[in-house]
Amino acid sequence: MLQHPYPMYFYPDNLLERIVIFQKEKFNYRSVPQEIKKKSVINKEEFQNNGWYKTIWEMTNVLPGSKLEKNIASFPDELPYRLIKLFSYAGETVLDPFFGSGTTMKMARQLKKNSIGYEIIRDLENIIRKKAGFESEKTNNFFEIFEKKTGRYKFVTIDYIESKKNANNSKDNRA
Repeated sequence: MLQHPYPMYFYPDNLLERIVIFQKEKFNYRSVPQEIKKKSVINKEEFQNNGWYKTIWEMTNVLPGSKLEKNIASFPDELPYRLIKLFSYAGETVLDPFFGSGTTMKMARQLKKNSIGYEIIRDLENIIRKKAGFESEKTNNFFEIFEKKTGRYKFVTIDYIESKKNANNSKDNRA
């Protein structure tokens, strides 16, 4: 629907983002033990029915207003679910260098994988714990925080980030 019939008012909601797969060297499929291969089989029906073979994947984006996704670049659970299934074997660890609200960890746990994430926004810890299911869990799984106290990439708060944004906006408005 076009609310205002003028140029520059239309913003499509079918946004595209790229996924880039890096590989250090040619993968030796024979190096994976048969037992691990059996545990890691990708369901052909799921692959076909959900269009995982397509160059462009269609999925519903995270709806605005979600309390767990506020102030972060969120993405649907389906994205890490597919990538973890397609690119990791049983027993491997998933790395998320931009942890955010913990969507990747949530899906890694669902798929029985270990995961490690890096996040500098300290305020997101409770959100990550809740989303990934560590809020009140009494199992052998663990959630551990390693905090860098000094240096360039130490923890910050959302208020700190907002104050930096506001300071930059003020500079831009004066220019």
